[in-house]
Amino acid sequence: MKFLVVAEPREGVQAPENYRELIQATIKWFETKLADGSIDCVYQTIDGGGLAIVNADSHEALWEQIMSYPLGLLVNFGAEPLIDIHFTFKKTLELMK
Repeated sequence: MKFLVVAEPREGVQAPENYRELIQATIKWFETKLADGSIDCVYQTIDGGGLAIVNADSHEALWEQIMSYPLGLLVNFGAEPLIDIHFTFKKTLELMK
């Protein structure tokens, strides 16, 4: 299953003293997830948030991935399941018959 995961900076949260180390851990985390296919792509937004297309076998597996994110305490997460566009258009055409 694919999910759109959005992370937005938490208001009022200050960067911790080990912020540099957390960023380094986050770089490694993304490199690992991209290499093993757990994440298809990841982008940062202008406001400091970001989004990723995440692959997970279940909602619980998605939650586990999100909870392992090194900067997780500094952001709020949202997730939306994604459906392949070819599937939805084909099904729509079938329903229109």
